[in-house]
Amino acid sequence: MAMASFLRRRQRVPEGCLLAAAAAIAAACTYRHPYPASWPALPVPTVADCRHPPLRIDDAGVEGRAGRRASFYGALFGSNIREARNGHVWIERLDDIVRITYIEPTSAGWEVRKVRDVTDFACEDGRLVLHDTHIVAGAGAAALSAVAFRLAVAPTYVMVEQVERAAGIALVVPIAAEANDWMWFARVD
Repeated sequence: MAMASFLRRRQRVPEGCLLAAAAAIAAACTYRHPYPASWPALPVPTVADCRHPPLRIDDAGVEGRAGRRASFYGALFGSNIREARNGHVWIERLDDIVRITYIEPTSAGWEVRKVRDVTDFACEDGRLVLHDTHIVAGAGAAALSAVAFRLAVAPTYVMVEQVERAAGIALVVPIAAEANDWMWFARVD
């Protein structure tokens, strides 16, 4: 009886709850950029276990969405340098790591500038996928960001899809986002 009378009464939802629910729904977004139609076809994997011979790519690539220069070095090493540099990147799959080496030309020849051993990687449908997880923090906001770099290897180029997912909080509003982009790098090996 008490339940029936409770249900008959009109319940008012506090305005603050409605605003908070609307903000939480609006704080989730996804940006999916298709593979650029003007680029060569996405290469079909030829090595099922992702054990390619070491790859050497020119760090001066092209970003798919904006058409501007891209840097594999900047994307993978989390550098603020988003513009391509004049170096090369070696990608070598060893037993339990993928070694990424960034080299630049000097007057004495090529010099190693940075090395990173990636232990969180997978082979998905014949494509090497490098994973990176890190915390992003700023004024009033913090998030956990997970980035995947999916490599599609062709004889003369490497296509990289970068997919980033993040979840966190901005002030008191939970946020979630997912975005991707494509990068095209010439092979120089």
